[in-house]
Amino acid sequence: MTTMNWKLPSGVSATMRLAIIVFWLAAPTTIAAQEQASEETDEPTVAEKLSAIEGELDQHKTQIKAQQNQLEAQQRQLEGQQQQIDELTEFQEEEALAAVEDNALEDSRLLKLFGFFELQFMKTLVERDSFYHTSVPSNSSFVLSQINLYLASQMTQTLGALVELRFTFWPAGFESEHPFIAHLGNTELSGNEYVRINTEYYDYSENIINKTGGVMIERAQLIYTPLDWFNVIAGYYLTPYGIWNTDHGSPVIIPVLPPYLQRKRMIPLAQTGLQVYGRFYPRYDLFFDYAITVSNGRGPAQEVLDFDENKGVGLRLRLSYEGDRVAIAAGGYGYLGEYSDTHKHVEMWLNSDGSLDSSRRMRFVVDEWENYFEYATAADLLIELFGVRIQSEFIWHYVDYRIPAERSDPDKILSGAPATMPLFQASYLGLGYYVLLAWTLPVKELTGGMRITPYFMLEHTKMDDTLPSYNNDFYCGGVNFKPSPYVTIKTEFVYTVPESELWGGPLKLLNAQLVVSF
Repeated sequence: MTTMNWKLPSGVSATMRLAIIVFWLAAPTTIAAQEQASEETDEPTVAEKLSAIEGELDQHKTQIKAQQNQLEAQQRQLEGQQQQIDELTEFQEEEALAAVEDNALEDSRLLKLFGFFELQFMKTLVERDSFYHTSVPSNSSFVLSQINLYLASQMTQTLGALVELRFTFWPAGFESEHPFIAHLGNTELSGNEYVRINTEYYDYSENIINKTGGVMIERAQLIYTPLDWFNVIAGYYLTPYGIWNTDHGSPVIIPVLPPYLQRKRMIPLAQTGLQVYGRFYPRYDLFFDYAITVSNGRGPAQEVLDFDENKGVGLRLRLSYEGDRVAIAAGGYGYLGEYSDTHKHVEMWLNSDGSLDSSRRMRFVVDEWENYFEYATAADLLIELFGVRIQSEFIWHYVDYRIPAERSDPDKILSGAPATMPLFQASYLGLGYYVLLAWTLPVKELTGGMRITPYFMLEHTKMDDTLPSYNNDFYCGGVNFKPSPYVTIKTEFVYTVPESELWGGPLKLLNAQLVVSF
């Protein structure tokens, strides 16, 4: 028997102490009696009950485990079915997207036509006998000179074509020759005859007189765009220089008249040949563009023929930043080319009786008539911030004559040489620049969505340093209204100050223009 040495806690009464001792002594006997009674009555003992309960718990655990395995299998099955559904949905979406792209591409393959026309009003504010009227109208006139039609097609994802045609009523009314009368003491010297082109003709089918116009090919090009950084244009394309020449067309040009350096084509406006161009992305808002041009260069028939073996080449570089409210771009273009004009004849030898001497072969001879090399550099800057546009271009142009051409009679006189003396064109340097400041007023809510842009432009040109009579300063101010995306109205005032006094002082010109896009 094990002796238990234990001690009741203090504070327990004597009666309580006695009851605890009696219970402790009687407990073994009571438990033994219960077990004996259970054996006599065949009832399970406590141990057996505990064992039975543990067995039932094991069965429940087994069932729960089986149910968990079944649920996991069902979950895996559901996940597999969901993956199949997702794959099928993705495939259907890709098929639908491909179908949409195919339909869009099929639609884009169709020939698309769009364009614009412009109506211009011109009024010169000088004397009626002013020398300026040799180049501008002497009376206020409405002029419809441009109807530009674009034909575009996208044959594949990377291959497209674009043709731009300009329809015009010119050369009807063009004064190609102005006779001059020079006073030498009491003697008058005259030359040339007045020539104004008339394009009228009699139409026998309708028994009326009609008037023909002209068609100019602004560009006709195939465009291959496989990559962002490598694309090719083949055909007759716009020279990628400056801002004015690439922002092509009256709807996107702010003033009425382009700068003088643009009108005088200090760099060829368009070229026939190849252009390789592309764009790199140093950052998401920073772009670097380049273009390399190879063409026939400038010439009397540069669109279809090259009269020398030296091709015109050019390089365009441009860096631009496009932020949320601010955009800045700076670029440049360099051009090198040779101009050649030739006359041709056939040379042969005859016998004494006038018959062809068959012992000597006939020759085809090319005579160089005019030849020069030209070097040109253009730079441009564009800043746009909060509706304000600052735009500027600069062109430096040098012409190096190898075979000079004879100057025209007006050029002889303006250069100070006798009209009767032959005078040939010398090598010359030309340059020009302009600065355009425009501000689109924040009043679209007050004007029903109409955009109003006042502008001011300053320009200086020196076309030929050997002929200072053609040097000018231009000051232009006006307002550009855009009541809808398809209609633009412009009004401006131009004040021209020539360097030479022979022109009779400044030229004041009032211009207005209506441009309709369609």
